[in-house]
Amino acid sequence: METTFQTERLNLRLPERRDAKAFAALMGHEDVAPQTGSIWVGYDIRSAEGRIDIGRARWVSGRSFEWVADYQGALIGWFALFQTSQGWELGYAVHPDHWGQGFATEAVNALIHIHQSHNGTAPLRALIHTDNPRSRSVAEKLGFSTYPGLTSSYCLARDTHVPCWTFVHTGAQSLCEAAE
Repeated sequence: METTFQTERLNLRLPERRDAKAFAALMGHEDVAPQTGSIWVGYDIRSAEGRIDIGRARWVSGRSFEWVADYQGALIGWFALFQTSQGWELGYAVHPDHWGQGFATEAVNALIHIHQSHNGTAPLRALIHTDNPRSRSVAEKLGFSTYPGLTSSYCLARDTHVPCWTFVHTGAQSLCEAAE
């Protein structure tokens, strides 16, 4: 799996301990943490360092891959592919200062290609909270289809199960392929 890659505007790379402060500010942001499963509002630097260390160690297993996204020298996002009991899943977060600028779409599109190059047409899932229309828009734009009905996922920041849509990408055309 690629540890570093470029999109049109982003440099995606393996997180390093020097990223802990910016990573904590991104993931612990009051508008970001409630859209994740395992992060809480006020996520601190020490917790971010631990998450970075664990994420780097998981690369060895080949079951979890995490990248941070740099834009103009600043860490603005986190993107991941990880294996669950139900197959491959996608996770991501972009700092609210950079919402609405296409960064999630750009990076997720690249992750779809990476997933396909390593796993062929194996489905790629994304669980998206029903109160997160921005992520739903990204998934739909990139060719993900939603399963009928809702599921739920535990959210640490909310300390409760949250209703989610399950989106699946089955190897159909992504945004990048459609443009070629």
